[in-house]
Amino acid sequence: FALFFVQQVSVFQQEAGPEVLESDVFRGQVDYLGSVQSTMLSLAMCTTGGKNWEDILVLLSPAGFLSVWAFGFYIAFFTFAVMNILTGIFVESAMALCTPDEHETLSLQRKKRQEHMEELTCILETLDVDGSGTLNVAEVTSGVHRERVYAALQSLGVDIKDPERFFGTLASVLGSDEIDIPTIAAHTLHMKGGASSIDLHSLMVQTGMLQQSLEELREAIGLPGAQAARESELHVGCVEAASDEGR
Repeated sequence: FALFFVQQVSVFQQEAGPEVLESDVFRGQVDYLGSVQSTMLSLAMCTTGGKNWEDILVLLSPAGFLSVWAFGFYIAFFTFAVMNILTGIFVESAMALCTPDEHETLSLQRKKRQEHMEELTCILETLDVDGSGTLNVAEVTSGVHRERVYAALQSLGVDIKDPERFFGTLASVLGSDEIDIPTIAAHTLHMKGGASSIDLHSLMVQTGMLQQSLEELREAIGLPGAQAARESELHVGCVEAASDEGR
């Protein structure tokens, strides 16, 4: 752009008359557009607030419409393209610096989990009617059905739709009808959220292992396994089909 403007101004000055050479426009052209270096500085000043771009436009206007159009394009291009790109680079760099690293992320997750643990413990303590520090199925069932308790659990991402079954599951796992509040809070946080693909795959593997163990147990005690039962059913079906054909 600077080289183009210098060429246009030089052509205008060579073709201009004596009266133009003594005007303020000519002196301004010499000062701001007299060389490539001074023109580059003037263009930089126009786009960074060092000088009003209208003053440079007045100096370029006598050089013709092409110079005016090129200068307008330069201002628009720099304002809407270059500045936006530079702003995006700086903003992206700032966002990258603000993003916590791995250690900070782990620390924040531990802190958030501890806060949820404390909040959930406080909520469960409101269900402890007898103040024993433990909960039973009656206390959990009656307490979760209260609107304020249910809303508080929902705010933590805990959705207990069937509290009786929920407590029964914990009681069967822990082997006790009276479970202390911190234990219930810890197990509740483990069940928070939806099941992931890893959870489902792990459940499928455990189910397969359990089925295999049952098959081995059936064989050990002399009972027909699932495979034998299926073969027996298939044999009976073939016999019935053959008898139907004979009829």
